[in-house]
Order: sequence, then structure tokens, then C-alpha cells
Amino acid sequence: MDKKRSIGLTILGILIIAESIYGLYNIGRGLFLIRLFNLRIAVTIIAALSYIICGFGVLRLYSWARITGIIISYYYIVATFIPVVVFQMFKQIPNILMPSIIRWIWYCFVIFYLTRPKVKEQFK
Repeated sequence: MDKKRSIGLTILGILIIAESIYGLYNIGRGLFLIRLFNLRIAVTIIAALSYIICGFGVLRLYSWARITGIIISYYYIVATFIPVVVFQMFKQIPNILMPSIIRWIWYCFVIFYLTRPKVKEQFK
């Protein structure tokens, strides 16, 4: 019995992989520029690598990939929310607000899409 994957899940899996690779590239570029490595960066690298694996799992319709994608998306929503709040507390409005909003929309879409009943059915 071969599972049938929808076009939407194929696109989502590819976008998850691409977004994670781009995120790792940005982390690497930032580490090269500022030469600062801390726990948040380490956790973000682990989450990005997990998100890449999740993207391949979504393409293969593994049920663990759906759950992992939802969990990591929640992590990223919180991880991008905290810097915006901190900068707003100190009345500094850096150029991270718009990218953060775009990322929130992306991760909310991933959570929404992976929790839809028809999509959940494909992972069974």
C-alpha cells in the first residue's frame, strides 16, 4: 500500500528544506561576522538541522515529521518573537521587525497546514 502525497505537501516539504538551508546559511554568515557563539545559536542550529530532516520526512509522509514540524514551528515563533519584544522594550526599532513578521506568517502557515484534517490523514 503506497501512500499518495498531495502537491501541497510536496511544495511544503521542499519549502521547509529550502527555508532551513537558508536559515543555516544566515547563521553561518552571522557567526563569521560577529564571531559569537551562544546557547541560542546552538539551539537554533539544532532546530534548523531538525527542520531539514523534518522536510524530508514530510516528503516521505512520516507521521513523526508532521509532529516535529509543528513543534519546531512553535519554537521558531517564540524565538523570533523574543528579540522583537526586547527591542521594543528599549524603544529600538531595528530592521528585524518585517522579517520577523514574515517568519511568523510562514511558521503559522506550516502549523495550520500540518494540522488540517486532510493533511493529517495523509500521514496515517
